[in-house]
Amino acid sequence: MLSNSQKLLFIRFAYWLGAILDAFWGFLSLIYMFFSEQRIFVDLGYPSPISDFDYYTLVGVSSLMLGWTCLLFWADRKPIERRDTLLITVGVMFIMFTLQLNGLLSRNPYISLISLISNGTIIIYGLAYYFARHLAIEVRELDT
Repeated sequence: MLSNSQKLLFIRFAYWLGAILDAFWGFLSLIYMFFSEQRIFVDLGYPSPISDFDYYTLVGVSSLMLGWTCLLFWADRKPIERRDTLLITVGVMFIMFTLQLNGLLSRNPYISLISLISNGTIIIYGLAYYFARHLAIEVRELDT
């Protein structure tokens, strides 16, 4: 059984993990958006040059990922009070996982098993939300 301080540490780890991963993917999207014709992306099999639709999609993806990074940093300042941020993150990750699973089953060449596994962090966010919820209940009980 984890102590309350260990639970809080795990919750904060989940926020930071999400923020770091989202920042990584957000900046990677920006780099690809601006440098899609570079040899490294062509060698990795990414389309080059990108279409207008791809460009606007990357604008949205990078904005969302970098915005979510800020959201998770903000939530980390008050990890118990802002625990619903973790629940929202679980919801978004579930949608991403479902869409990627559909792409994998439809034999989309840009979806791989690795991309599905990368969404395994949903378990970390779900567990962190569970811990935060129980810590909030304990705090409420102590206040009464």
